[in-house]
Amino acid sequence: MRLINNNSENVAFAHTLLEIRSNPNETAELPSAFNKCANLDELICLVYPHLEEVTTASTTYLTERTILSARNEDVNIINIQAMANI
Repeated sequence: MRLINNNSENVAFAHTLLEIRSNPNETAELPSAFNKCANLDELICLVYPHLEEVTTASTTYLTERTILSARNEDVNIINIQAMANI
């Protein structure tokens, strides 16, 4: 991932990611600016609102939004759940 836009929010986000990466512990305290979801369904609905509507699920709509994950098995779970909503 590359930081293209150097506005202050993007720079702060990049610094937070670097801090999390360099943290030797398994857990990290996220800043209040980060959106936190209670479960996977809430996350998918936040990133892809109205996904269940036929007109919403266009390729443009889907490629403008992204859920990042570190592990492929998590990506597969997210994809299966999102596809179930379509």
